Amino acid sequence: MRPFYVLLIFVLCVSACRFTDPKIQTTLNYRLAGEGTRTLVFVHGWCINGSYWNSQADAFKNQYRVLTLDLAGHGRSVVERKDRSIAGYANDVVNLIRQLKLDSVILIGHSMSGNINLLVFDKIPEKVIGFIGIDNLHELGKEQSDTAKAESEAIIRALETNFTKTAPLFANFLFSPTTDSTVRFRVMNDIMTSDTVRAAATLKSLYEESLQESVYSKKLRVPLVLINSDRYPVDDNLLAKNAGSGYKVFFVKGTGHYPMVEAPEEFNERLHEALSFIQNPD
Repeated sequence: MRPFYVLLIFVLCVSACRFTDPKIQTTLNYRLAGEGTRTLVFVHGWCINGSYWNSQADAFKNQYRVLTLDLAGHGRSVVERKDRSIAGYANDVVNLIRQLKLDSVILIGHSMSGNINLLVFDKIPEKVIGFIGIDNLHELGKEQSDTAKAESEAIIRALETNFTKTAPLFANFLFSPTTDSTVRFRVMNDIMTSDTVRAAATLKSLYEESLQESVYSKKLRVPLVLINSDRYPVDDNLLAKNAGSGYKVFFVKGTGHYPMVEAPEEFNERLHEALSFIQNPD
């Protein structure tokens, strides 16, 4: 089932910095840490922020440069523009990578940022040596039935009309039965205290973008690597058909939609394996 799960699947030094792009009226909060010739660029999912990658930043900063950021309108990032699209977020990530003059980038995107990073790769393929999705792209390029489209559009309208009442209904899709209560509280607090207009508009854009994600995934010049919770199935046939340079899937056992904070040690092991695969795919 694709409909709303895809939408809502809801060091040398450490520097906390601000990047302001006056052309797009955005000030991004980001952290750049570590050393190395390769840079891990972690992009968070819907309604959360860059702090969800803290365990990964600490674990990998001795081997890589590590960039985490708050997307526009999330966390401590400031945005004045009205654009709330997946393409707009992708442009922000691209501009930040260019501003920091990063090369040999490995894009790592959770949830909706799988779609964001597909657009990032399309804009700067020469800078990217690896692509990792975190609990996303399970049914890459799957065509939606008219019924599924109608269900997704109805849910988006409900979020636009009454976000506070509608958003909590999807908690069962986000968490596993064993998800720790502190993680549940953290996620739901971030969702419910977000800019509800921006949150609903972002999901609408994600839905629209997901309908053409295979157009971009087929352009990938690097293998599509996924680290997903084993709670959600992956369609290997669709991945084989739509991942332009092949694919590899790693699973984290027993978590919900946030494996990087639900099981950080196991997740970091899978991420280490994924990074080793990217550097030695044979």
